[in-house]
Amino acid sequence: MRALPLVTVDECPLCGCRTLTPLPVPRRTIGGPFVDLVGLGLRRCRDCGFELVSPRPTDATLTAFYQGKDYTAHEQVDDAAAARRARGQLEVVERAGGRLRDAAVLDVGCGGGQLLALLRDRGATPCGVDPAAHAQRSCRGQGFEVVADLAAVAGRRFDGVVMSHVLEHVP
Repeated sequence: MRALPLVTVDECPLCGCRTLTPLPVPRRTIGGPFVDLVGLGLRRCRDCGFELVSPRPTDATLTAFYQGKDYTAHEQVDDAAAARRARGQLEVVERAGGRLRDAAVLDVGCGGGQLLALLRDRGATPCGVDPAAHAQRSCRGQGFEVVADLAAVAGRRFDGVVMSHVLEHVP
């Protein structure tokens, strides 16, 4: 068992309620340094029902994890499951009337670049955001623009933004 720095959330980030009821801790975590982490907890807001991790790793601990080699959610561009998911995402956009040709599209959490590749194939100008250095190297190796955080593209305009499998990683 390992002790990493934890932070406790005392109020619901959605409604501000200060009554957070403890829930059973899941048997599985995201892996890496968090596998045997002592002290993690889950809470549910009494007023709105929102569930959150508290205590949880500090922002600095999470940032180091997502930038490190232990985080392995960044498959190479030829990963079949990720490519299927990316095709499905673009089909939803196109069925809803979204235009991809000549569109500037930001992929937040771009991983190995599967969606970036399909966007480029359909005539879009893709840009990726991912904190993991190995994801950035993979995407840049395929000729994609990729940055480490949203601050790097804060002044730019995009016709569309994709965030898939991202929110569960945000404290």
